[in-house]
Amino acid sequence: MSIGLQTKFEGPSPSSDPSPTAVPELLAANEAQLQDLADQVRAVIAEHDLDDYAHFRIALEAVDSLPIQIGQGVHATAQALHHGQWSPSARMVALGALIRNLGFMAMPFVTADNQVILGLRFEDPIEQMNSAARKNRLQTRVGGRAPVTHDFYWLLFDGESRIGVEATANPALPGGAWFEGPTQGFRFVGRKLPSFTLRATEPAELQLYGGKGTLRYDHRPDALSYVKYAPSLKFEHHIPSAIQEIEALGMGEPLRALREQVPEDHDFVTLLLRTLQAEFTFEVGALRSSLQILSDRRADCDQLSSVLIGMLLLSGWSLADIALLRWRGGGQLHGHVALGIRPLTGQPKNGATVYNLGGRGAYVALDAAYVRKDTSDNVLTEWGDLQPKYRNRGPQAVPLG
Repeated sequence: MSIGLQTKFEGPSPSSDPSPTAVPELLAANEAQLQDLADQVRAVIAEHDLDDYAHFRIALEAVDSLPIQIGQGVHATAQALHHGQWSPSARMVALGALIRNLGFMAMPFVTADNQVILGLRFEDPIEQMNSAARKNRLQTRVGGRAPVTHDFYWLLFDGESRIGVEATANPALPGGAWFEGPTQGFRFVGRKLPSFTLRATEPAELQLYGGKGTLRYDHRPDALSYVKYAPSLKFEHHIPSAIQEIEALGMGEPLRALREQVPEDHDFVTLLLRTLQAEFTFEVGALRSSLQILSDRRADCDQLSSVLIGMLLLSGWSLADIALLRWRGGGQLHGHVALGIRPLTGQPKNGATVYNLGGRGAYVALDAAYVRKDTSDNVLTEWGDLQPKYRNRGPQAVPLG
């Protein structure tokens, strides 16, 4: 699956020597064999000045570009190149070794059924993450000194799902595990799209609600593939990446042209809201990339809200005009997210739900997950509507700018 890189990675020379099968020895063998591949990855990183997520993503790309099929056999990389295949667990150990060669702390976790899941140490504050983090105690030592015990937080990667999805088989570090090597963790907050992911484009469009034409944009297949494994962040920390992705889709000019056609605030915001509600299927899930949301047209309240923020910013609003409205779950109510949008001109409609944020003025509720329809299935939702069960419960309001 391409992420737009033109670089061809070369692994070590194939070897018919016996390969270790125990995870610690297999990890050490891969670290020794993959030093040259790590140099190739570092050269790509330096050429493009890439962030921590890129280190992970390009390391995965480098491992998966080697001529090795998923099959049987616990092999180190050189031996897997000789056999032409390796098991999913052997692939994960190789990825962990390459990541360690790049200077990041990665440890293989082993499940009860002897499958390997990779633990990635991260340095972002845990309150910024919307992903399942695991805390483990590990002994580390440097230069032959006596081991020292530390607590580490990890995001787990199973090789297929996004980073930080909770593993069901309860993986754990090997008993008595100690570690010698890099201790640097990943910083996933602030992820950006590299330029090489934006080269490939395909035409795409959203049908504007009410027969008002289409909103054309550029689908970016390589960028979509690139963000596939990115961990989920809490809303406020997710938004900078969401904004960048909406901008990368080339929606700016079409949205500004639409704004000229529909200059009144209420009508314009309502049109965007109804368009997303008509074109998207409601599906509950963790925050994802805007590229993924627009690709599969499935989203819930916070995912739709993140897309709307990017669209509004390209249409003349600023982050200071937008607030996150959050209701915590409790009793019979689930947690919920909506937006407060400050009108640029005009007044809210009669009956609109409005929140006055101290010193900032009135913010009108924009509840992407609340859909009103008539008997003919026409969407009637307007900017200012809010689900009735939340109207008498004050939200936590967090201005985004």
